[in-house]
Amino acid sequence: MVQRSAFLQFASSEVDADILYGSGFFAYDPFLYLEYRGRCWLVVADFECDRARAESNVDEVWPAGVLAAEDQEHRRAKQPDLTPVGWAAAMLRRLKIRRVSVPGQFPVGMVRGLEQAGFSIQVSKEPAYPRRLIKTKDEIGCITKVQRQVERAMRAAEAMLHSSRIVKNRLVLAGRTLTAEDLRRVINLTLMEKGIVAAQTVVAPGDQAVDPHNLGRGPIRPHQPVVIDIFPRSSGTHYFADMTRTVLKGRPSAALSKQYRAVLRAQKIGLSMIRPGVAVRTVHQAVAECFRRLGYETGERDGRLQGFTHSTGHGVGLEIHEPPKIGLVPSSVRFRKGMLVTVEPGLYYLGTGGVRIEDLVVVEEQGIRNLTRYPKKLTI
Repeated sequence: MVQRSAFLQFASSEVDADILYGSGFFAYDPFLYLEYRGRCWLVVADFECDRARAESNVDEVWPAGVLAAEDQEHRRAKQPDLTPVGWAAAMLRRLKIRRVSVPGQFPVGMVRGLEQAGFSIQVSKEPAYPRRLIKTKDEIGCITKVQRQVERAMRAAEAMLHSSRIVKNRLVLAGRTLTAEDLRRVINLTLMEKGIVAAQTVVAPGDQAVDPHNLGRGPIRPHQPVVIDIFPRSSGTHYFADMTRTVLKGRPSAALSKQYRAVLRAQKIGLSMIRPGVAVRTVHQAVAECFRRLGYETGERDGRLQGFTHSTGHGVGLEIHEPPKIGLVPSSVRFRKGMLVTVEPGLYYLGTGGVRIEDLVVVEEQGIRNLTRYPKKLTI
């Protein structure tokens, strides 16, 4: 636990990784979490108390209704304040805390309400938990388990492509046209069988992938690349994993084959450069320079941004996009042992389609350990 005078958070741990990391408690509804003088507390809805005491890593759990009633009696108020501001004020008064810091995403309405109640609130500019950058052995193990299931789901999608038949300008499986929705469904169901929850899985055929976050829709055409990006979360540990492959049923064009080899080469360069002490931006610059040397320029064409249009990668953990971003960040941002990042260069051009290849790696003493075991091949 971070040692600080008083640090207060209010959020749902389903969507806020910091409060989940600090409290160890997963809940859909927002709750209060306080760190103060080496101890920590939760304030949750009364019916959540038993679960919070069993599942969280805090020292004490207080029921919000009971706390508000005690505070009402102490203040000799007409009625208890059952709002989140009231919970927080009651908590701070009970612990005799007048000054507290909050994270940048803390609700501004609560800040104003607590200030009106006489508390001094400082919005912290620092990350709530800088140590989240460095993954523990247990965290790496959790993420690796999810990655194995990602690979299993990718195999299921590839099996559908492999089993399909080319009929003129479409792929046919079990008598019907194979679509992006079909592949996404089998990916998500395969993950769900193992307690892994997928959202926004990308299955983007052809020019749809020129927008890297386009989910993809409609028929899968033969001889056309399909970018498949799977980044689900464990429903048990709540850690993410991430992998992208670009595949094709049929025969790739010469331009597409060349584009695929360029992405593969750029990824190899990026992977080879990562080690402790290396400035993060230099990896991104080397990948971008590789593409330029190979003749792949980035810029606006026909009203669309095309080429290498995103960063080289990002951290992964309790959030799918965590620091460090492998892009044009300050040169002071450097790789450190224990960081877990993706390396995912891509090229996107209308008429050829998109190509992205993504691996998940851990930074170790002399380089990386690649957590991704899935093969890289364009043609199914």
